[in-house]
Parts: sequence; C-alpha cells; structure tokens
Amino acid sequence: MPSARVACNTMCALIDSNQTGATETDGGRTSRLFPAARLFPAASPAVTLAGAFVILSFSLAFMLPWWNRYLGLTYQGWLQFYGLRIQQGLVPYRDFYLPVPPGQVLTMAALTSVFGNRVVVGEMFGLIIALALFLGLYLWLARILPAFWSAVAVTGGVAFYLGTSAESLSGVHLVCVAYPVLACLAASFALDPNGGGLLSLSLVGVLAGVSLMTKQTAGVAITVSLGAALPAIIAARGRRWYGLRAAIMFAIGWLIPVGSICGWLAAHGAVRSFLSDVFLHGASSKGSLASLLGRQAVGIAGDPYLRIGGALALGTIVLLAFVYQRPGTANRAWTPRSALWLIFGFGAIAIGVLVAVDYLNALPFGLQWARIAFRNGPLFFGELGALILLVRYGRRFLTRRLSWLEEQYLLASTASFVYVFLSSFSWASAATMIIPAFPFVFAFALSHVRNDRTGRVVQAGAVALVLFGVATMSALKMQSPFAWADWREGEVKRATVEPNFPELRGLRVTPETNRFLERVVADIESHSRPDEPVAEFCCMPMLYQLAHRAPATFAYVHYIDVTPDDIYRADLERLQMNPPAVVVILERSDAQLREGEIIFRGGKPSGERDLWTVLRNLGPGYRLADTLTTPNTNKPVDVWVRQDR
Repeated sequence: MPSARVACNTMCALIDSNQTGATETDGGRTSRLFPAARLFPAASPAVTLAGAFVILSFSLAFMLPWWNRYLGLTYQGWLQFYGLRIQQGLVPYRDFYLPVPPGQVLTMAALTSVFGNRVVVGEMFGLIIALALFLGLYLWLARILPAFWSAVAVTGGVAFYLGTSAESLSGVHLVCVAYPVLACLAASFALDPNGGGLLSLSLVGVLAGVSLMTKQTAGVAITVSLGAALPAIIAARGRRWYGLRAAIMFAIGWLIPVGSICGWLAAHGAVRSFLSDVFLHGASSKGSLASLLGRQAVGIAGDPYLRIGGALALGTIVLLAFVYQRPGTANRAWTPRSALWLIFGFGAIAIGVLVAVDYLNALPFGLQWARIAFRNGPLFFGELGALILLVRYGRRFLTRRLSWLEEQYLLASTASFVYVFLSSFSWASAATMIIPAFPFVFAFALSHVRNDRTGRVVQAGAVALVLFGVATMSALKMQSPFAWADWREGEVKRATVEPNFPELRGLRVTPETNRFLERVVADIESHSRPDEPVAEFCCMPMLYQLAHRAPATFAYVHYIDVTPDDIYRADLERLQMNPPAVVVILERSDAQLREGEIIFRGGKPSGERDLWTVLRNLGPGYRLADTLTTPNTNKPVDVWVRQDR
C-alpha cells in the first residue's frame, strides 16, 4: 500500500540520519550500568533509578486492587493442577497430556510443595514475576534510550498488557514474556565490550533455555533471535573468534535448563513423548505450517477490529516519521534535575489516575472499544516499528561496522519482531505480543522526535495518550478482571466473599461466583466417591482440585488450539470404555466449534467436534442431575451423573 511505503521510507529516513552525536556516538562503549547517561544529555544513573522506582510503584498500584479478587475458572489454576499431579507421582506426557513444556508446571509443583495447595500461591508468584518483567524491561530500555521515555513507554506497556481480561497472573503467558525480556536485558550487557564477558553470554543462554522450557513460541523466538544476533554482532566487530566464543557460551548456558529438564523426563521415560507433544505432533493443534505463517494476515483480513488496530498503528508511525529529528539538530536537553522532576511527576500523575479510576470511579465504564484499541493498536505499532528498525539496522550491519548503540537497536528490534511474529502463530493478536516490541519502538520514536514546537506537541500528545490508556484499561480491569471461554468475573469491588475451600483461601470472589463453585463442587462430591474419576469440559481443571477427584481423561484441558485431534479421539474412547461417575459440561456452540476449525484446522472437521457430538448425546447411561448458569455470561453448565450413582 502507498501509505505503508511512505511510513517505511520516512521511518527509515529517521533512523538513517545521524541523530546527533549524542545518540550515535560510541560514547556508550563503557561497562557502566546505564550507558545512556553519556548518550542522552538528560540521563544519569540517578534519573534511571528514579524511573525504576516509578515503574515498580505504578505496576504495584495497577495490580494490587484486583490481583486476588477474581477467579478465572476456565483458565486460572491450570498449571497449578498440573503441578499437583506431578506431586502425586505422575509424569507429564507419559501419564497426562501437557501442551506446553514443563518448566512452569515444575515451578508450580515446587511452590505448592512449599507454600501449600492454594491458588493464591500462583497468583502471588505471578505478581512477583510481573514486577520483575516490567522492571527488567525498563532497565533494558533505559540503557539505550532516555529514562523518561523508557518510563512512559513501559507504563503504557503495563496498562495495555495487564488491562486485558483473558489472562491471569498465574498463567503461562506472563512468565513466557518475562524470561525473554530478562534475556534481552542480559544480552544488552553482553554487548558491552568491557563489561559483557562470558558470564553475561551464559546468562543469556540460561534465560533463553528457561524460556524454551516454559513456552514453545516464546522460547524458539528468543533462542533463535538472540542465539543468532549476539554472536553475529560480536563477530562483526572484527574478531570472529569472539563471535564463536559467544555462540559457545550461549549454548552452554542454554543447555543447563534444557538438559536438566530433558534429563528428568528421560529418567521417567517421557522425553520422546515430550518432544512429540510439544514440538512435533502436538503442534498440529495450531494447524499447518502455511496456516501458521499466514495466521496474522488472515486474521487481520477477516476481523474489522484488527484492521482498525493496524490502521491506528500505521497512522501513528507515519505521524512520528514526519516529525523525526533532522540531521545536525540536537536532542532536547533536560538537566538531570529536570528529568527527575519529569519522571516523578509523570509517575505521580499515572498513579493518581489509577487511584481516581479504581476507588473514585472517575471514569465511566462501557469503553470496550478502547480495550480493543489499546490492545491491537500498540501490538501492531510495536510489530511494524520493530520490523522497520530491523530492516534499517540490518542493512547497516551488512554494509559497515555498527556503533555500540546501533548494535543495541539491531539486537532489540530483532528480538522484538521475531517474538511478536512467532507469537502470532497462536492468535492474530494477543496481549503477550505487546511486549517487548511496543515499549521499545514507542520509547525509540519519542526520543528521536525533532526539537521544535510540533515535535513537543507530538510528545505531549503521546504522554496524554498513555495516561488515557492507563485510565481506560484500569477501569475495564476493575469492571471485569477476567473474561475468557464463556466465563466472566464481575466488578472487583463486589469480590468480597472468601470461598469455603482450602485451595481458595486468600482469594475473594463475587457472591454469584461463590454460589456457583459451592453448587457445582457439591454436585460432584455427592454423586461420586473420592476414588472415582470424573470429567469436565472443556477447560475447568480447577474443579478436579476443589472436588478432590482425579480426571478420567488423558488431557485435562480440551481446547482446540492446544489439543491435537488424536488426543480428543483417544479421550473419547476412554470415556466410552470407562464412563466417569460425573461429567460437568460447559456447552460450546456450533458456531464456536466452527470458528476453531476455521482458524486451526483449515475448516476441516476436528476431534473437538467428535468429542462434543458424543457429549451432547451421553445416552441412557447418564441422567441430568443439575443445570447451573455461569455468572455474568449466563451459559448453561450441565452436571451429568452415571445412572448407577
């Protein structure tokens, strides 16, 4: 498209300019913690640390009002239940199907063994991981970009990512973002000629390996991008042996977590099943290779909301490109003291916005369109921007030696774009794709806006937009902290009831959620013995945990993008051969089944459809004991009981 060509050309012109000596000199080639102190006049270690304090404070203020005041029954507690099964002596892939690598499941098993079988343990762990993620992201960006713009960009990233409703703090996605970001931070240090060293290179490998053992797409993305870019950049400095050494140290670090987990699985006879379920046959649940590569394009073509998000992103890039800093002009020079006031002032306003929204209800609800805009817009902005920067700095890399800062930009754009693109293999848009690309590109663009009245207006508008996004996403999160797979939680202020389950101690839920849980668990317990397996469909394994019953199926979650067709059909045979005492069914409509088949099976009939055909006709062997309604979404949940019970 002409507009896309204009955006690319003008953005490349931006980054092809000399951007003043302050931004492109080798003055940052030191082992200092924050080399940007010499690259940007406003930066200093004190200013950078002030930004870190603001990011930690804002992240806590954003999460604390709701972190333990919701229950995402259709997603929350998945990994914890898998970990509980490991504690009971079962081995993933051999004794039950696990669609992801076992890293986070083993972490949950360790946490519950120490702190007890409580769902809140996973949420607390997620809160800590979130703080580490956003602090690490900020420190990484502040090494190569001004601290103020890094703080503004990461603040937006916090709100846009955590404000989405389809995630829980204890889920795998938060962790699968955190490890790659921390790996990028370590890689930034590894590029310091006088301060990188072998330890930093090994640490990058360790974090990349941990990422791979946590989530396939994230792990492959960070392993490939950093594993290739780091040695290549180091070798291009004229010392090829150093590049080879970097690759070796990365590989050694990578093998520590990967080898340890694979060794544990091999000792239990599960390594072959692991490789098949996670990287080979199990990946068929996502569809063919062609569908993976084209999923985002097809999704954008078929979804008007994605097209709007893409248009917003493209328009923003064009705007920023037309106010780029011209060659020979200077960056706007703030004194360190002024920068401190700016950072603390921005942080105070951002936290004040949260307080106003969370406790004073200062923003009206009903802004669902804004949630879509503040997810899809930043997502595509980061992806397009990272691609443009990757192309430009990649071309420079092929034609001449890069400065230290150019090396950092090449590394960041490579990791950001590869991560976003591989993440699109699951869904055309997801909150996990916002980080790290959006904060990096946003901070980069705002720190390279020209120093005139128009540029300052654009920068002020960007700050105002971030603050509006903070208000909107916080308001929507307080209105509905979780919504996915036909389960939606009510307003946080109504979550005042502590469920009467030991596993849920420390959580607060709405009265209707509590009534639903008590009733459905009572149905399971009253119609089955503790030693009798039961079944639930399609993705509520927390019911096994609360009712203290074992699953009757090999897979504990039956959802089309994580469960291959042969697993569906094998579990269908298990149900027919050994009918469970109780079957709890959260109905999926034909439209939902068809949508999943179009996205993940190329429109062909799936094993999910075979399973639901049988579930809808359980036959004379079962009777309907109870029908419940999910809170807020009003979806029927049927409890079927075997006739002999």
